[in-house]
Amino acid sequence: MTNHNIERRRLRFDDWEDVLSDVETLKTGGYDRAHRGNLSLGQICNHLAILLEGAVDGFPSGMPSPVRRLLRIFVLETMLQHKQIGMRFPAPAFARQSTPVDDETGIERLRKAAGRFDKPNLTYAAH
Repeated sequence: MTNHNIERRRLRFDDWEDVLSDVETLKTGGYDRAHRGNLSLGQICNHLAILLEGAVDGFPSGMPSPVRRLLRIFVLETMLQHKQIGMRFPAPAFARQSTPVDDETGIERLRKAAGRFDKPNLTYAAH
């Protein structure tokens, strides 16, 4: 259920261990979805895992070149400076969930993806 009286938290993590620690805190302590929050903790973790896996293994093709260039211009620098992206946009189709993901399943997938992503000498797929 969406609660319209909850203020969104500003998140800033130094590494994936910080992310996973926060996820565990939310899992054990409970959480409320903020205004316009549509995803459960499991779905958010699954979404992040899909994006991490794509960074390592490659993303499905389909995003037009002009869109990739625009994202690079308007979003990449902001992300690399660890700043919050002020705009909201829908996730790409490959990263959207069509079925619910329970918290434990999503968390476990994120844990595995983050473990792969943090390995030294990791080779990323060409993008």
